[in-house]
Amino acid sequence: MLDQLIAGLKYYGVLELIREHPAMKVLLEANSEEMTADQVTRILKPMYSAAGSNRRKQEELVIVKFQDFLNCIQDGDLLDRIDKPTAEEQEFVSRLTPGHVLAFVTGASRPPAAGFDTKPNIQFVYDEDRVYPTAQTCSSCLMLFVNNQTTADSDDFVRFFLTSLMNGSIFSLA
Repeated sequence: MLDQLIAGLKYYGVLELIREHPAMKVLLEANSEEMTADQVTRILKPMYSAAGSNRRKQEELVIVKFQDFLNCIQDGDLLDRIDKPTAEEQEFVSRLTPGHVLAFVTGASRPPAAGFDTKPNIQFVYDEDRVYPTAQTCSSCLMLFVNNQTTADSDDFVRFFLTSLMNGSIFSLA
């Protein structure tokens, strides 16, 4: 199989380019390191309302809750934030990583070597009737709902986000 890969790279002139420019080999290397909460936070750029506005304050609160969610995943204490987790939630959380959240938004658990075609972002939607985050992988957009439930002083945001991830079964944790 390796011989076929080398033959293909040679046929298209890629092998010669890699030999001439060794830095290009990064395009062929798989990175097995897990994404961290901070890395995911840096990749997903919030599209805030104007600075100083009431909306901006609410959006910043939702982002703090999102960052806390990512940190809980990374630190392995997400289940401590969920009141009476089900067996299914326990199993799901045991395998959950910050990279899975990035995959929920972009379809990729790591940034591609050449970067994302569209810059991953977070948009805020003001709707009192919706609480579960949604994502559009084609546009790499995470939509977080801003309302009394998602900004409340409770751990409801954690359960809302976890439910969204669990229902986004297209990106399994296998």
